[in-house]
Amino acid sequence: LPYEKIIPLDVSDLEPGSYTVEVNEASTAFEVAPRDPEPTPMPADPATGSIRGFVWHDLCGFAEGADGEIVDETPGCVSAGSGGFVADGSYDPAEPFVEGIQVSLSEGTCPQFTTLKSVTSEDGEFSFSGLTAGTYCVFIDPLLEENRAALMPGNWTFPDVGVGWYEVGLEITEAVDDLRFGWDYEVLPPVNFEGCVDNGQYIRDVTIPDGTVLRPGEVFTKTWDIRNIGTCHWVDGYSLVHAAGDRLSGENINLPVVLAGEEAQVSVVLTAPDVEGEFRGDWQLENAAGERFGRVGDFDLTLFLQITVEAAEVATPAIRGVVWDDLCDPDDGAGCVEDADGNLIANGELDEGEVGIEEVWVNLYEGTCASRGDSIDSSVSDAEGNYLFDGLAAGIYCVAVDELATENLPILGDGIWTHPSLNVSTINVTLTVDELREGIDFGWYFSPGQ
Repeated sequence: LPYEKIIPLDVSDLEPGSYTVEVNEASTAFEVAPRDPEPTPMPADPATGSIRGFVWHDLCGFAEGADGEIVDETPGCVSAGSGGFVADGSYDPAEPFVEGIQVSLSEGTCPQFTTLKSVTSEDGEFSFSGLTAGTYCVFIDPLLEENRAALMPGNWTFPDVGVGWYEVGLEITEAVDDLRFGWDYEVLPPVNFEGCVDNGQYIRDVTIPDGTVLRPGEVFTKTWDIRNIGTCHWVDGYSLVHAAGDRLSGENINLPVVLAGEEAQVSVVLTAPDVEGEFRGDWQLENAAGERFGRVGDFDLTLFLQITVEAAEVATPAIRGVVWDDLCDPDDGAGCVEDADGNLIANGELDEGEVGIEEVWVNLYEGTCASRGDSIDSSVSDAEGNYLFDGLAAGIYCVAVDELATENLPILGDGIWTHPSLNVSTINVTLTVDELREGIDFGWYFSPGQ
């Protein structure tokens, strides 16, 4: 009886091509197709390394005995070798973190100058991300203006006595997250005694006197001189809060440490409204329990400001625009488009939430950009990124931004122009009599990691 039997043949070692199988007088042909090449592994993103850590208060408390001898009162102390004690350089989870400290980072071995900075959070944490492989110096300068008030006097106990820096060798995609900085205060922060009284007194306006005229949307800082006339020290938890009137986009702020009887300056950053008119905002002091305080005679202490907003007159013809930070979030693609190489970059559109870049020099030339000579004027962008050329004659002009100019390089650093178009930072403008040309804008995309 006829029958069939299937015999599998192992062709895994055969080269691609045509083959024939012969069985007695019967034969059949088959093809071995070319094999798909092994997939090329995607290179690791060289800028995904990170460095993290925290700053903590290395506690040590001691007191003098009856005979003047220094007596150790806490388990966190070790002998200083001179009859006193210092903190032991060992982190205890019960020890507090230090907030608001600027941590600096730069490429290369220590010592270095700051190129990136991170400010410690409420939990004392700092972080740097988007780093390439290499050697970095992570350091904290206690004498830096931003750190002096929060740290001095005192000294580092970790990573070593008197040492406030690390040299970190970072590999591609590596995350270093255990850098610790321990600080021992010579003078412990003041502590309030039970039953102390909160009170404050207004001394004078330091900036923005009442009736100051500002432009619509102008950002300004209001500063008052005040005195602590109570018996409580203003320590952690004391703040200046908006109480009434026009808030002007101001945020409640933490007060600096002010001892009883001392004076201090307090400031809030505010924004003038976009409409003209007169505006007033009231601010008050608040303690850690959320109670507002400050009373002189029969009056509550209210720190207030009064401003007048008026639009500036523009002498036409004029050209106005903004230089802005064009953002791209690679995690969710927000504000991004792909370039010719498939990389995500900013989309060249001024989207909600994107802000201007301050202190960028914008140049103006007569004639078209293709035939421009020396610039005839320059305008420096303000805190909102706005620039203005006014009082011009009717004619053809070129507006341009040179990212490599001495004035602009420290501001812009690495990046590309996305508006008016990719890698283009010149715009031709034709002005007619009494014309105000607005929207002559420039979008800059900072390279990731800046």
